[in-house]
Amino acid sequence: MEVDSRPCRVFVVEDHPLVRLGLEQSISKHSDLELVGDADNAAEAWRGISEREPNAVIVDLTLSGGDGLALVQRIATHRPAIGIVVSSMHDQGVYESRALRAGAHAYVTKDRPIEELLERVVAAALQAVEGRREAVAECGGESADPDTAEFTNRELEVFRLIGVGLTTKQIAARLQRSVKTVESFKGRLKQKLRLASGDELTREAVQWALLKKVV
Repeated sequence: MEVDSRPCRVFVVEDHPLVRLGLEQSISKHSDLELVGDADNAAEAWRGISEREPNAVIVDLTLSGGDGLALVQRIATHRPAIGIVVSSMHDQGVYESRALRAGAHAYVTKDRPIEELLERVVAAALQAVEGRREAVAECGGESADPDTAEFTNRELEVFRLIGVGLTTKQIAARLQRSVKTVESFKGRLKQKLRLASGDELTREAVQWALLKKVV
């Protein structure tokens, strides 16, 4: 299936070099798809998407120097004719509803066959052209993970990074935010989880990360 009788133009946003290379090779071999660009961070991705004007974008949620969910929301808001497919290793129950609410047309975990991902890319491009976001209605508005349902997307990212063992300074560097800002997020997390100390927050985050198998 092609968009307007031409190959679907695809932009890839993935910060892992080998994964990105694999995606690009698969896209290049697909008769209905054309690779038009790639990026490994949100800022570079937005510039590339604005310049190349793809029909569809594959977005990883974990990006250096930025939040994949924020990028999804930015694309959906300012480039609504672009189909958005999130490809992520993160727990579907935690992140799928957030991705769809942000504006993605589909959420595909990285353990799924590449053929399934590429099929969803073509479908997302067509949905965007037709102004449809059926996946949002199918998924519903609530998070499937009650432990993090009250978190904002940024709070969830900070919580995840705490859970995988990053320090406050490392989280600040990863998200390109100040240490003070990260401390503020941690304070909100403690309040929402009704925790008294940073140590309790760390234990809670580590247990959650192990349970959800997030990395």
